[in-house]
Amino acid sequence: NPSGGSVGASGNSTVNFYNSILFGNYACQAYLSNDNENRADTMGIIKTLVQDEQDGIKDYGSYNHLIWGEGNLGGNPLFLGTEEYPYAIDFGSPCIDAGTLELPPGIEL
Repeated sequence: NPSGGSVGASGNSTVNFYNSILFGNYACQAYLSNDNENRADTMGIIKTLVQDEQDGIKDYGSYNHLIWGEGNLGGNPLFLGTEEYPYAIDFGSPCIDAGTLELPPGIEL
């Protein structure tokens, strides 16, 4: 992706992250791409670890909306990096018990 990041919002779209980890991606962790008043994008970050916190989200437009919710984290999630599940988090990770069960209707864990 020329904008960088693992995921982005484009074309008048909305994306919300709950209990997620955005870490180790090139250029940025996520992005909002539109610069058109009629096609603005919205991204919500809730109880999520984002490398470089708000600076890890790139906004390439002036009409987009970044909703930085409470309980977000920065830093290193401490992935194990080995064995069968390399993206499992290790003991001491700031992500342990940092999520929420208060999710939008229709989403269950």
